[in-house]
Amino acid sequence: MLKILVACGCLLAASMSAALADDKADCNQDDNDDLKITACTAMIRREPRKVAYYVERGNGHYRKKNFDAAIVDFTKAIELDPRDNVSFHNRCAAYNKLNRPERAAVDCGRAIQLAPNDKYAFNNRCHSYSLLKQYERAASDCRKAIAIDAKYSQSHINLCVVSDNLGDVGATIATCGASIDVDPKHSWSYFRRGRALHKQARTGEALADLERAVILDPKQIEILVLRGNLREATGAREQAIADYRAALKIDPADDDDRAALKDALDRLTRLNN
Repeated sequence: MLKILVACGCLLAASMSAALADDKADCNQDDNDDLKITACTAMIRREPRKVAYYVERGNGHYRKKNFDAAIVDFTKAIELDPRDNVSFHNRCAAYNKLNRPERAAVDCGRAIQLAPNDKYAFNNRCHSYSLLKQYERAASDCRKAIAIDAKYSQSHINLCVVSDNLGDVGATIATCGASIDVDPKHSWSYFRRGRALHKQARTGEALADLERAVILDPKQIEILVLRGNLREATGAREQAIADYRAALKIDPADDDDRAALKDALDRLTRLNN
């Protein structure tokens, strides 16, 4: 009997150990966020003061767009370890998603104090300042993130956006070009550079960028309309008509935009007949 009980106890211990290992692995994986959240919750029950499990569960909530839940987890991680810069820059990102950029900027500032080479904190604060329309400060933070890691694509993308918002045509062409070099599959970098090139009357180059943007993201009305405008301006009426029709098919949310598109399409159709 004793041997049987010992054997059963060993089997139970082995089973519990395997379950623990599975939960740890599932908590740390990034392929299935529902599984991640469930596993991290199980690990938190076992080790309620382990910072990493709150951070990982918060990451899962963030990717599922449960930003309030993510903030709760990142806040708990900060309570357990107030010197964890990752929790601060993650909470900063979640506050940005909830359109609370002032609160986000404070968190990213704290992350930078704790880790001066935290590229994610500089990038997230760049986004915070951009939401606050403090574009010069945003550009400065994006450049700092890029100085830390020249291949960090998100900071290049954000700097492209900020340069465009500043209305600096030359800087927009340069920064969006750098963004494309690092991430050649981001349609909006092509769109913004194309729009800036159009402002410099470099129509051929602008159209080339817009062609690439449409290939990457064929369902963006703003890209289709601008390409249609440039095609119309260069006399390519049939191609312009095709762009306006494609944009209308997607159905602009704004009534004025829809009416303007219909007017342009009607006008071009009459001219083309």
